Amino acid sequence: MPRNKYPEETEQKIIEKALELFTSKGYESTSVQDIIDATGLSKGAIYHHFDSKESILLTVYERIFGKAWQEMMKIVESNEMNGREKLQAIFLHSYQDKEHVDFMISMPDLLDNPQFLALYLKESVYKIAPKCIYPVLQEGIEDGSIKCKYPMETAQALIALSNVWMNPLIYHHSGELPENKTAVLQQILLGLGIEMDDFGMEEQMREVMKKHIEEQV
Repeated sequence: MPRNKYPEETEQKIIEKALELFTSKGYESTSVQDIIDATGLSKGAIYHHFDSKESILLTVYERIFGKAWQEMMKIVESNEMNGREKLQAIFLHSYQDKEHVDFMISMPDLLDNPQFLALYLKESVYKIAPKCIYPVLQEGIEDGSIKCKYPMETAQALIALSNVWMNPLIYHHSGELPENKTAVLQQILLGLGIEMDDFGMEEQMREVMKKHIEEQV
């Protein structure tokens, strides 16, 4: 069997086609055979790079999150916005990043997939909250654009609410989404001096949550 001279290109092709399938069909409805057909690769070639569909999903997730993280850090490090504007921009980006949103909607139910749930929570709790939200809150306190007494705890609470409590892949639809939960988050943000409607955040959040709910039905 000839050796693959371009393993990175082959892996990238698998990832790209898998992402297309996951976002169009959903992860659960996508089979390894679908990925084989979409890439034109052999079953052996697929399994040479990935030992399961789950490992493909994990790699796709890491790539998608990596891109989103880079964009969030650009906002954090920007010299053109104050703390309040940065926090608004981060929330808005998270709901307007179509590739990231579409992929998250395609993800399997996180409560039935502990490996992905653990990864999602780890990134939210140990990366986004302390390294992205906290420094922006601290900057907002210093420049006077944000009212906040406990920035680290507030960062953790905001991420717990937006990434866990408002995520229908963790908290299943109970008839209260999306209006009630977006209203609660709006009240909390208002306490920090953040108005979701300033940048259409509330409408964006509703649309994303509705898509999540439709995928569950």
